[in-house]
Amino acid sequence: MKKHLKSALCLVLLLCMVAVFAACEEEPAGTSSGSVSTTSDAEKTNEYLGADGRYTPKLGVLDEYRDKTFTILCVASTGTYQSDDFTTEVGEGGIDYGDNYYAAVKARNDLVEQNYGVTLDIRKEENAAAAATQDATAGTNTYNAYSLETGSLATLASDGLLVDLRTLNNLDLEAPWWNQDANTAFSIGDKLFFTTGDYTIMNKANTWCIIFNKQMVEDNGLESPYDLFKDGAWTFDKMVEMAKAVSNATPTSAWDDNNVIYGMVTATVDMRPFYSASGMLFCDKNAANEPELKFGMDEASVNLAKTILETFNGADWKLYATELQDKGSKDIWEDSFGVFYNGRALFRPSGFTAVAKMRTRSEIEFGIVPLPKMTDTQDEYISVPNNGYSIGIPKQAKAEDEEFSAYMVDAMAAGAKYDRTGGMTYEYLETTLKGKGYMDDDSRELVDYIFSHLHYDVGCVYGFDGLTGLLNDLSAKASSEVQSEFEAIREKVQTAIEKVVADYESNT
Repeated sequence: MKKHLKSALCLVLLLCMVAVFAACEEEPAGTSSGSVSTTSDAEKTNEYLGADGRYTPKLGVLDEYRDKTFTILCVASTGTYQSDDFTTEVGEGGIDYGDNYYAAVKARNDLVEQNYGVTLDIRKEENAAAAATQDATAGTNTYNAYSLETGSLATLASDGLLVDLRTLNNLDLEAPWWNQDANTAFSIGDKLFFTTGDYTIMNKANTWCIIFNKQMVEDNGLESPYDLFKDGAWTFDKMVEMAKAVSNATPTSAWDDNNVIYGMVTATVDMRPFYSASGMLFCDKNAANEPELKFGMDEASVNLAKTILETFNGADWKLYATELQDKGSKDIWEDSFGVFYNGRALFRPSGFTAVAKMRTRSEIEFGIVPLPKMTDTQDEYISVPNNGYSIGIPKQAKAEDEEFSAYMVDAMAAGAKYDRTGGMTYEYLETTLKGKGYMDDDSRELVDYIFSHLHYDVGCVYGFDGLTGLLNDLSAKASSEVQSEFEAIREKVQTAIEKVVADYESNT
């Protein structure tokens, strides 16, 4: 065990003993045993659970870091999305996660400051990625850590500006507040320069699902998506069949005509999540844990991509947000979303950011199911984070105190995982998303299922020079020429993969 972890062994044993007794206590009122964020009885006796019911790093509190300031760079508004993981007010992105959630963020921040004897300095920048690059390349050492969009951190890692997290003694990457699937997907070779987990809700907020109009299902005598899910029959073909059954749209229909009903409101950017919901990867890993191109390398991947594109290309039953650009819309995303929440569409592929907006903008009864199965061979439904945030530590963080950065990153993530009323993860899941009067019981259960089946694809994390944008680009052109379009970019994609691998090998 690493240096500081050895010194904390006695503390670990004490916490384990206390947690055994704590696990025998009655579960607090308001705790949902079905919640992804709620641990099992066995887990409650593990070495990470403190006597107060909070997850606790093995290191505990180290006196050497008292009276220091932890400065973290976060993302300010980029339209809909921004960091809501460290600040306690509704951001300019327009999504209100609720008083309970913001109170939980404040409680986590206060707890860390009080228990660890540090000062938190949370800084939001509208162009946080540029600010991080400037800070890292100029050597100004302003920040201890960067919480950015995952793709931005991938660029910083390739540029050699981040610390390999696996070299840090004070960061426990095996802890339950770090996503192990992300650790695997984000790593290349034996190095991991950024990761994600419970410290942020943005990966959950950017996870794709299908929201549906319950009344429209009933009025049209359709099968319940809930029952289809339970029977393992919620498939892409079934979803399209239902969408076609309710639509009365024609090529000449006006999108703002209240009498026009669409089977689905969607967008070209939804093509990639549909593909990834099959479990097929854009890139896999070889024996050396290096990315290996998979998309376009066999008939199955090409045929699935063609099927998705051909299904949507030119279809009258669906409405693309981008179709509104030339039809008088002043805000294509808001207007297309409005078609759904005003009751004029059966389905909408959505991130959970949109689910949160539904709570305040719509009176229709809506349900939530995972993205459908895309192939007959799928055993489970696969959830896809379409974007999200991760955390990394810059080299020479705050005057070369990288271990302090690791110590605080772990503490902040552990504090967020608290799985009872008042914890960030709990409040996001149980109050923001599943609050009383907001979802029915089936949707509440399926939220848990969706977040317990998140899968990351290394190809989507790094992008590799247009690889994962290929389907969206083809959709925008109403084309299904997958193989030829892939062959046109194949060489530069392979070069991009090799460059990232070489960059990681050279970064120490």
